[in-house]
Amino acid sequence: MTTGTQGQVGCRTMSPDEADKIFFSNLTSRVATAKALCAECPARDLCTILGVTAEFGIFGGLTPEERDARWPGRLEDDFTPPRIPVS
Repeated sequence: MTTGTQGQVGCRTMSPDEADKIFFSNLTSRVATAKALCAECPARDLCTILGVTAEFGIFGGLTPEERDARWPGRLEDDFTPPRIPVS
């Protein structure tokens, strides 16, 4: 996240316990909450890329299954993740 977006990123204002409950849950209501927070986030694209190889959790509004569909083989040792765009 860039300095300009840090204050606007909803997950950064949560306690670690609160973020874990929302972004690392399989409960439908919590997944929906995480996706809603990500949908409004100015750092969504960056977070999506940072979470490509994460095995668990919601990153950039994507579940692990959605990341699997977008990047097949993303958890393999020889996977090359997408580059983070530099602005």
